[in-house]
Amino acid sequence: MLTATLIAVALTAEPSWEVQTQEDGLVLDTQKVEGSSYENVRVTGTTKASPEVFWSTWWGKASDRSATPEVVKREVFVDGENERLYWDLVSAPLVSDREYVMKMTRWKDDATGAFHIRFQSVADARKPPREGSVPLKLVGSVLVTPEPKGGCRFDYRMFSDVGGAVPAVFARGAQRKSSLQLSKENRRRAEAVPVK
Repeated sequence: MLTATLIAVALTAEPSWEVQTQEDGLVLDTQKVEGSSYENVRVTGTTKASPEVFWSTWWGKASDRSATPEVVKREVFVDGENERLYWDLVSAPLVSDREYVMKMTRWKDDATGAFHIRFQSVADARKPPREGSVPLKLVGSVLVTPEPKGGCRFDYRMFSDVGGAVPAVFARGAQRKSSLQLSKENRRRAEAVPVK
């Protein structure tokens, strides 16, 4: 009976994460996604910034696209303290533009001291897909946890399906690179915030 239970657990376990690169103290892993040719991307690392500063830096300002230069246009529909809804147009070389409406939420878990951000592309009647562009599917999260000696650890996860006729193998490199660059840039910005 125990053997059957262990086999059932092994068959339902999620695919393991595989390290792809380590750079500037950050680790980028990928994980296969069942039923998709795209992959989950995870970047983990630490920063000397406090958890709240890092979380706030990652949340940023709704109108700020500087950490994501591929976004060429943004329209903000909701910009609350802990919830956002906005539309982005992404320029992609050699292929059609991509677009999405993004819903973001954030919260703090007072019991653990962890800070969370979740994001997901959603359908929204204010921005139906435009002719000539392709909807982009995105879903992900940021988890920020305090370190015992100060600073924090972060775990950024993202899944992106670029759609259209682009083979996933051609998109992987850009997806991995942009996830790593975004993590580095947000860490740099958070560490530049003066300590109060």
